[in-house]
Amino acid sequence: IGILLVDGLAQSIIQKQGSQGLGTQVTFERLHIGFFDTSSSFHGLTIANPEGFATEESPTLLLIDKANIRFGLRSLLDKPVVIPNASFTGITLYLEQADGKSNIETIVANVLSDESELDSESSFTIGTLTLTDITVVASGKFTVVDSGPVTAHIDEIVLHNLGTAS
Repeated sequence: IGILLVDGLAQSIIQKQGSQGLGTQVTFERLHIGFFDTSSSFHGLTIANPEGFATEESPTLLLIDKANIRFGLRSLLDKPVVIPNASFTGITLYLEQADGKSNIETIVANVLSDESELDSESSFTIGTLTLTDITVVASGKFTVVDSGPVTAHIDEIVLHNLGTAS
């Protein structure tokens, strides 16, 4: 029961801080942080489109069906924080541009203007990041056709040695 409470508390904190930092709603269906081990995961991450971009074609900015991350709570004590591998599956990204600005630019501007205190000494490394089953839906000025959204599918992207300590 204690682990469920830790997971629920972590989910609540991450949703609140994520929403504040991105300037739009962040929710998870389910989140698990490895407390005694390094097995963490989440299901059903939704990041809403920022204000002015949510439409029927693109109600959200990002959806991720599930993720598995070799990371545990104790890893936060390490300097740098090392995540040997992380995999994300079932990713849908909605890119939209309207009135000369995109939803991604809006999120980046929100992150850069967030005045939450960050530990400037913190660093992290991800050994291998695997993204699978990716769908990108682009609309507005992101496309060269005026007939509506354009969809692209990417089977897999694998990246190595990412992070601030790389």
